[in-house]
Amino acid sequence: TPHSAKPGITNALWNGGTMTGDIDNLFMDNGFKNAYLNAGGRNNVGIPVSDIHDWNNVTIMDFRSSAGDSAILRLKGNTDGSYLPPKWWEKYKAIGGESAGGPYNNGVHSWGEFSKIVDLKKPDGKTAALMSADNGTTIYYLPPDWWEKFKSFGGAPTIGCPVSDVRKWEGGEVVDLKMKDGSAAAMMSTDGGKTVYYLHKELWAKYKALGGPAALGYPKSDWHAWSTSVPKVRIMDFPGKSGYTCAIMKEDSSSNYYLVKGTLWKAYTGTAGNGASSYLGHPTGEEYKWKDGWLWWAKEYYRQNFKGGWCWARPRSKGSCGSSSC
Repeated sequence: TPHSAKPGITNALWNGGTMTGDIDNLFMDNGFKNAYLNAGGRNNVGIPVSDIHDWNNVTIMDFRSSAGDSAILRLKGNTDGSYLPPKWWEKYKAIGGESAGGPYNNGVHSWGEFSKIVDLKKPDGKTAALMSADNGTTIYYLPPDWWEKFKSFGGAPTIGCPVSDVRKWEGGEVVDLKMKDGSAAAMMSTDGGKTVYYLHKELWAKYKALGGPAALGYPKSDWHAWSTSVPKVRIMDFPGKSGYTCAIMKEDSSSNYYLVKGTLWKAYTGTAGNGASSYLGHPTGEEYKWKDGWLWWAKEYYRQNFKGGWCWARPRSKGSCGSSSC
């Protein structure tokens, strides 16, 4: 057993073992020893099955216990080791191991009320992370660009914890998020994570209910105020089907989210002047099919109501914007 508990002893020397055979003179320096003891020592981590050795930009020592294989790793140039328990170690190897960055910041630790995280750093200084919302049962990876955006949105305490790796979906990529209350949210990107937009739980639910990227495309903006003069109307822009711009909107005092799209969006922002900045204000409902007797030449129109009025538009035809009025 290691003699690290005794004052003045800075290194642990192993002489013999019984797990998978004899282990002779395995040496643990102070940084590895401290990580080993902090993780629970032999009872939790098990026994070493390798000497300390280099793995490109990290130094590593392998361990084995009844729970499985694990490792303590250290970025070259650092003194402290970071322990990766079996499932974290398996995920780390699955994402490319040291090529994804070396663990630092004391291995697995908490961030927020229910998230666990392992910080990673690459040789170029870029950082990434492994994260879990269920105490390490399932673990997901945020590459550097996604990780930076995740932190900029407030990270785990604000937007929840990833419950997927970066996954492809209808021409772009998504990272699914789970909030403390169990609700879902997401981050989305069409350029490999260089530009990432966050959809909070109500917005994400509305977006999926409307058909997601197949119907609206990927976000073109963050969730933002309509303008500085209309700060209580918030909006996220989308390219829309066939390139027709659309947006999901909400007024602060309401819990409802509404889509304004296609020719109605063109009418709302064009003919009416300035959308929510105009006399129309914010939408108070979704578009619906509408017929008015004085429009004797038309069988059916589309209409959408707003706080200060309404917009109508002729039925859309594929590939044509059509005309509209307010």
